[in-house]
Amino acid sequence: MEVPGWVSVVCGGRVAAGGDQLRCWGISETWRVRWDDGSTAIVKRGAGEEALALDVYEQLLIPGGIAAPRLIASHRGDGFVVLMFEDVGRFSLAEQPSEGGWLASARLLARLRHGARGRVGAAGRFRFAAGEISDTWVRAGAALAAVRPDLAGALDGCGPLLAPNFRRLAGTVPETIVHGDFEAKNIVLTGAGPCAVDWSSAQVGAHLGDLYSLVREAKPADELIAAYADECARLGAPAADLRWQLALGGVVWTLRALRWVLEEGIHVVPEMLTWIDELVERAGNVTEELRAA
Repeated sequence: MEVPGWVSVVCGGRVAAGGDQLRCWGISETWRVRWDDGSTAIVKRGAGEEALALDVYEQLLIPGGIAAPRLIASHRGDGFVVLMFEDVGRFSLAEQPSEGGWLASARLLARLRHGARGRVGAAGRFRFAAGEISDTWVRAGAALAAVRPDLAGALDGCGPLLAPNFRRLAGTVPETIVHGDFEAKNIVLTGAGPCAVDWSSAQVGAHLGDLYSLVREAKPADELIAAYADECARLGAPAADLRWQLALGGVVWTLRALRWVLEEGIHVVPEMLTWIDELVERAGNVTEELRAA
């Protein structure tokens, strides 16, 4: 396929021989570009919230030494950015799922979190705060009532649990890196093991939304949780109260997913309307798990 013209702002004099569109989600578009010398790179254009991706790399990932694909070139435009990354592999875990791949990804998450401790604290702009998720809860509830009046109030039980559980989290789990979209589609399989890509939602925080995001896609979940816990223990940092952490991470992931789907997603991809019931049910489940933990 012929690549779009905006790729030229990061080509650095190279000539694109063609490419493949990997994703296109309204405010974000990603291509694998083939250059005339036979090499490839991943080029992404992001607008809106996705335009923060360059700041995330420059102010959080690179200073923190996070194991993310190397940023080769970038361009900051008026309300958008274009980023060129090294091409770390052709297939994601979503495209080539396997038990070994799932377990290795859980262990990768443990290593990413352990390695980032003490190295990302200076990136205050990207710090996750309990107030942020409380605001997300309010916005998700309001949007749900507007889009699906029949489900109005379905998230009410979640709100009172947020503040006390985040106080508990702050007292027990050190801040580290949070990927924000740690799903099979964003885990690329390489000869050296899985590699997490698409870090545009990354933050500094302690919640385990990333592990929840991974576990909700894979079966059996218990094996992934055990692999994560085993890797934490091997690194000398055993995970305390893991079931509670996972329930709280599930609340974070679900509220953020609902807010995005209701406020933005359904306007970009109308089919996302069909996701709402499942997400609301999931929100109820993780709320009960958190209450019982």
